[in-house]
Amino acid sequence: MTFGVPTAHQGRPLNCANASILDMAVAKSWNEETAGKQLRKACADVGHDPLYVISDNASILK
Repeated sequence: MTFGVPTAHQGRPLNCANASILDMAVAKSWNEETAGKQLRKACADVGHDPLYVISDNASILK
């Protein structure tokens, strides 16, 4: 699942109302290539690359 949140400081902590679901995908298994492909698709759908990426640090992304 790919979420988008504003990068500009809102003067308060982020909450659920600040997050937008950009992409949700299911796969039999994930690796660096398939995760990257899905992130690139989400970027194309939004129209720009992310300023920051935060992941769950899964071993497939290292």
